[in-house]
Formats: sequence, C-alpha cells, structure tokens
Amino acid sequence: MTTETRPSFPAAALLVFFVAALATVALSREAARQIPRGRALEEMAYYPSGRWLVPASLGERAVLADWAWLRAVQYYGEHRATDNRFALLYHVFDIVTSLDPGHRNAYVFGGTSLAQEGGQFERGLALLEKARAADPGSWIYPFEIGFLHFVERRDYATASLWFREAARKADCPDYVERFAAFTAGRAGYREQAVELWQRVAETTTNRLLREKAVEQARKLAQGTNRMRSVERWVAHLEGRSMETSR
Repeated sequence: MTTETRPSFPAAALLVFFVAALATVALSREAARQIPRGRALEEMAYYPSGRWLVPASLGERAVLADWAWLRAVQYYGEHRATDNRFALLYHVFDIVTSLDPGHRNAYVFGGTSLAQEGGQFERGLALLEKARAADPGSWIYPFEIGFLHFVERRDYATASLWFREAARKADCPDYVERFAAFTAGRAGYREQAVELWQRVAETTTNRLLREKAVEQARKLAQGTNRMRSVERWVAHLEGRSMETSR
C-alpha cells in the first residue's frame, strides 16, 4: 500500500494566497466593528441580483459595490467563526460583481470560498467564469479555476488545461507554467508536459529551477520517441548557458 505524497506548491503562489487570506481576515474584523453583528446581509437578501441594483445605484455603482463587499466579507467572517454555513454567499458575491465587474478580490475570494469552505464547487466555478467573461485577458481567473480543480478534485487533466490557458495570458507569473507542466505530467499528457518544462527551463533565470525543469523533461521523455530530441535540446541549452556565463 503506497501513500500518495502531496505536490509541493511554488512559494510565490502560497505567498499570494496567505497575503490575501490575512487581508480578508483584517477586513472582516473592520467590517464587524462598523456593522452590527447578524445583519451583514439583512438588506441585501431582498434584492434578486446585482443587475437589479445597477439602475437603482443612480451612478454610484462603485460606492454600492464597496458597501456590498464589506457585508459579503462580514457574512463570511461571521459564518466561518460559527456554523460554516454559507447559503447566501454566492448571492452576495454575484451582487458585488454585477455592480463592479472589475472587482477582482470579490471574484477570487468569493469563488475560492464557495468551492472550498462553502462546499459549493460549481457555484465557485460559476463566479470565476463570470470573472473570466468580464476580463478575458486576465491570467488570474483561469489559474484560479485550474487551482480549484487541482486541490479540490485532484482532476489533473482539467487543471492542466486551465493552467495552460492562464500561461498564455500576458503578465502571468512564472509559477503558472510550472503548475501547467506539473499537472500535465500527472494527467499523462507527456508530450505537452515535456514542452511546458522545456519552456520553463528556457525562460527562467533561476539556475536551480532550470535544472529541475530539465530533469522533469528528461524524466517524462524517457522511453519515448522524444528522448533524442530532448537530449539535443539539453545540449543546446547547456551550451547557451556556458556562453552566457563567459
């Protein structure tokens, strides 16, 4: 009987997650001081959706979105500390993001909270898909969708497809391609995984990461028709590195 080891996450990705979590906790405490407990969604529960509120905002959509965001965070904080029941969580984040379609924090925090703590995986994905439709050029939303498939469902094939989409976006962090390469390998997409690890090795400035990427590309190509071409690529890469270091 073997014990499955958990994959190690890039430090940068974990840092982003923990900073966001700490910021949200601080915001929920501030909201709790400003709004009476137990009334976080009392007013908003009467509204069917954020689209209904848009014409009623009288040009103050951003202000109304901030108000809704504070209540959403307080609602999350109250239920996280008590019963862990989040029946209205999708409703309130749908309102926030309809009022402000560019509210990245609401999309990411709402989507991941729904899928993880809220136990509403499909609704979490729906909120992130809404974000992706509002800002198709952003890398963060396909990455977060892939991350949820990765950690919640261990669906490496689906996660790999989303990570690869994120990696094609402008300004995506380096660790996105590493997630794409890792999950492609775990899903059995050896050809794609080799290509992704090669791209990581060619673009990184970190020597240790380059060596790791080369190792992974060689490992995945072992016993396949790609082995010779990978070895030629390794020789070329090493020669280029030597020239650069002179």
